[in-house]
Amino acid sequence: MTMNILSLPPELVTRIFDEFASSAEVKRVMRRRVVSHQFKRFIDDAIFRLCLLDGHKNRSEAVSYVDRYLPQPEGDFIADYFAYQASMAKEPTSIIGRIWRAAEVVSERAGDAGKESAHARLKSLCLLSLKDLSLVDKLFKARRRSRPTECSAASLAADDRVAAVYLGDEAYIQTLVAQGAEFYVVDVKSDIFGSAFDAAALTGDVPIIRLLLSSNRHYNPPGSIMPSNLQRWILNRASDGGFASAFDFALDCGPSLDLEAGEKRELSGPGFDCLKRAIAKTPIVENYKRGAGMFPPDSKVFDKKGFGDLDSRLTRSAGLGFVDKMNYFLGLGASPDGECEEDHSNFKPLSWGIPSGNPEVVRILLAHGADPNRSSPGGTPLMRAARGSSIPIAKMLIEAGARVNEGSPPPIVVAVFMEDMEMFNLLRRHGARLDTPKTSN
Repeated sequence: MTMNILSLPPELVTRIFDEFASSAEVKRVMRRRVVSHQFKRFIDDAIFRLCLLDGHKNRSEAVSYVDRYLPQPEGDFIADYFAYQASMAKEPTSIIGRIWRAAEVVSERAGDAGKESAHARLKSLCLLSLKDLSLVDKLFKARRRSRPTECSAASLAADDRVAAVYLGDEAYIQTLVAQGAEFYVVDVKSDIFGSAFDAAALTGDVPIIRLLLSSNRHYNPPGSIMPSNLQRWILNRASDGGFASAFDFALDCGPSLDLEAGEKRELSGPGFDCLKRAIAKTPIVENYKRGAGMFPPDSKVFDKKGFGDLDSRLTRSAGLGFVDKMNYFLGLGASPDGECEEDHSNFKPLSWGIPSGNPEVVRILLAHGADPNRSSPGGTPLMRAARGSSIPIAKMLIEAGARVNEGSPPPIVVAVFMEDMEMFNLLRRHGARLDTPKTSN
């Protein structure tokens, strides 16, 4: 069947996939592009040309979609989608047109306007815009505006400056600061890219952050201390992005965090809460150890009810795909079958880690004795692998003794629902049955 379709004249193949992509709901189209590797290029082409992701009915649906996919490999696809739309716009009369213009300006200044480099910059700036959820709805609807809107010179200048910060154009920022541009007292903000400081924090670029701080004539390192709100912002972004140097910079160059008061109050305070979140989110073991070491050993940060005990931290690290932290917590004695009571549900590291899509997470847990058949909310580990179309993970689980007919519904039914023929065949080869009581025979 595959050969029959792909052997047809190219224009007919294009029409077939255009019809499929435009007639099915977006979720199904996205699912098919993941599980049908031989058709992926054609489906992607149809989605791009027909602007199919622009069809979201409301802001909440669009935000939910981006929030779900952006941290995953699919986030790369979404950035490519908007980069394609922006390259078609090529006029700064819409959000995506302004993104295209900013990427072009940076490329021209770098003397590198080659197709590959320009596309990489354009894609990066699309990702920057997508990280501002208030812009998501506007991005999805950008191509459907009936009238182009003029943009002021000041707005375009702000776009250029924030884009330069995000893309690491240090020489240009140095020139601006030398000319008296201020980034610190009045933060430069673009209404499509956000603020300059946030753009720098999102990349963990400490030299750029220092440059922006230096635009305030009263800031004179190493004696100066950055404001506490900026410290917390950088620390949050550094932990989210795994930027070790920026994490240390925030702690070294900011005011002392009031952790003792946070232990005594029901409302812990911004500094306490920020560091608590930072050690949970950072993938860097040394950053975790430094931040955790700032709390006393009996701190409420390490309580099980606050998901701070070793088993909970292992489970959360598995879910985020943080292999180094997993090994660290296992080395401290965390159980590979321990429980994390999220919303009163007992999640296990293996079930929580499978949706990360990282086979190394599963390999480590199985090597430490995790039970491949132990259920959590969402089903058995093999059910979760089938739901994520994770063939390497499914193979690992089966080799470790996962029961292919266990679950409600069994994994093979999940594979059918996902339209994943490769997963279906894998399960069948290992004895999965469709005629069981759990599949209504």
